Amino acid sequence: MNLTVKKRIMFGVFVLYFVRKLKEPFVSEPLIFLTLTALLSYFVSIPNILTNMRADGNFLRYFIMAFLNTNFVVQAILIAVCVITMFFAYNLYNFTGKLASQLRYRVA
Repeated sequence: MNLTVKKRIMFGVFVLYFVRKLKEPFVSEPLIFLTLTALLSYFVSIPNILTNMRADGNFLRYFIMAFLNTNFVVQAILIAVCVITMFFAYNLYNFTGKLASQLRYRVA
């Protein structure tokens, strides 16, 4: 078998494996979260936000005012990060509940 043909086949197998792994929520959601967080850090200076937030003292009021007075791209990214975080927490909660019920049945 030609070496280049073998490499092409193995690359195809790797791509299929990777695409199937992306369907799992514990792989895709953290990947999307990290991508959005990296994109957010491109638009926003996070150390400056943390410094200003500490100086203001009222974290919730500062976050709300900063969110309302920023541009649409940053608002959309923040909302997407929050949604992905909620989906991940929901899936993690369901996974731990199913795991706990499976462990209870095995012990009994």
